[in-house]
Amino acid sequence: MNAHRYLHLVLALLALLLTACPVDRYTVRPQTSMSDKQVVQALADAAGQEKQAGRFDNAAGLYERALRIEPGNAVLWTELADLRYDQEQFRQVLALAAKSNTLAGDKQALKIRNWRLMGDARKELGEDQAAKVAYERAKALENIETRRWF
Repeated sequence: MNAHRYLHLVLALLALLLTACPVDRYTVRPQTSMSDKQVVQALADAAGQEKQAGRFDNAAGLYERALRIEPGNAVLWTELADLRYDQEQFRQVLALAAKSNTLAGDKQALKIRNWRLMGDARKELGEDQAAKVAYERAKALENIETRRWF
């Protein structure tokens, strides 16, 4: 019983000492964490490296993780669509590129890329008429983009 009481006394003194010690917030500060944008960029960079190395499943997981952090990032949706094209998952390409287009805002070059990607996927699926429509949409956006420069 004395050992038990002694342990309580030691713990109480230790708690008292810890609460009485001033903590310098500048020296005990945890490392500054990365911002969400930095994390997303790091994930996208890693995904690109995995894709180039042919590790498509790893790349897809990294893109999906980045999209959970930043679901409104149209470029990430396009990158994932492009990866799914390489994996011959053409129905997913269509859905992902369309999602990117809804988020792309005034990013005409990204929309053009998405429409071409959708055209390529439709072509692979044997949907030639739908592919033609997608390519025409890309061409129409290219014409709008070209006129902005003159």
